[in-house]
Amino acid sequence: MSHAADDAAVLLQVTCVLLVLAAAVLVRGRLHAAVAVAAMAPVVFLLTNRVFSPQYLVLFVAAWAAAASLLVPGRREQALLALAIGGATLANVLVYPTVTPTYWWVASAAMFVGAFAATLWIVVRAVVPAPA
Repeated sequence: MSHAADDAAVLLQVTCVLLVLAAAVLVRGRLHAAVAVAAMAPVVFLLTNRVFSPQYLVLFVAAWAAAASLLVPGRREQALLALAIGGATLANVLVYPTVTPTYWWVASAAMFVGAFAATLWIVVRAVVPAPA
């Protein structure tokens, strides 16, 4: 990894973690939203880490499930969030050794898209509550 790419990765990680901390400040006083945002802090840190390990998805799924149970009331939204989480998990399994070395990057990209989508969804849902 080049020095510039290394610096960009660190900058992305710091920016994403600071955004989650800003979201925590925005939701202070709303217990469910605050707990959900707090659950996303380690997810964001590990998801944007320069070195990624497939085992991180175990923590991610637990954090997403806990946060979603606090924030996502409707079945339709639960199903869509579960689709993003399930898609990220399936793609994670396909990275190695299931998919041939030629297509690992497709599964990896799908995993990161699903993981970022689920995480962003939860943070946005915490900051912007569902209409009553």
